[in-house]
Amino acid sequence: MQKENNDIEIKIHASSIAKTILYYFISIEIIFLVLDVIINYNKFINYGPIRRLFNIAREDSLSSWFMTAQTLLTALTLWLILFLYTHHQKINKFVKTGWIILGSFFTYLAADDGALIHERLGSTFKLIATDQNNENSFIHTMFSFFPSYSWQIILLPIFIFIGVFMLVFLWKIFGRSKMMLTIVLAFSFLTTAVLLDFIEGLDKKSTFNLYYFIINHYNLENYTVQHFAKAIEELFEMFGMTLFLYTFLSYLSTVSKRSIKIM
Repeated sequence: MQKENNDIEIKIHASSIAKTILYYFISIEIIFLVLDVIINYNKFINYGPIRRLFNIAREDSLSSWFMTAQTLLTALTLWLILFLYTHHQKINKFVKTGWIILGSFFTYLAADDGALIHERLGSTFKLIATDQNNENSFIHTMFSFFPSYSWQIILLPIFIFIGVFMLVFLWKIFGRSKMMLTIVLAFSFLTTAVLLDFIEGLDKKSTFNLYYFIINHYNLENYTVQHFAKAIEELFEMFGMTLFLYTFLSYLSTVSKRSIKIM
């Protein structure tokens, strides 16, 4: 008598999903910018709360939620890659540690997007630095001379270190491939976004404040320049994260031999 096999096999083609996500997510992000221009900036709707919902520069907008969600999805993809590595093939400590660091970092970024962790930490350290008891301390001097947002002086060196590690690690994993080129492009978008954030935090009298130079030179409104600079910054962050997600999903299909089988 033949035994019935009641197992259900579901095949998830990660490479196909990756391409679909790339096209749809980039389109959605551009739509966010268009909606911001129409509904928020041009005040197509007169109600402030609705306009703020479509304000791409705000942390409580739809685009901010989207960024948090796709960052978390990227983190989950990295953890899934690690899971498949450790359960289906031999893996050395360097590779395992690398994927753990990447998964942990993107998990932090997802939490940061949702809870504004880096802003909170920056503000906290600035309060400590400006405390009267710390006037002669190194941290007070450091914050006094740093020209932009306080979070950058604390966390940016850590981000740079992790970024360099990611590039080295992923170069060893991907080598000279389209995946590595996509990773470099993703880093380029995020680096530009951080640079724009640095400029935004500069004093308006600073020589390096490009925004106020544009405002004064072209006689533009402060809000217009500041808003669209922030909008571009947020858009670049979303582009960068989408490229990371696309690359890791594409690699997931390689690790899982073209498809993930769930029995």
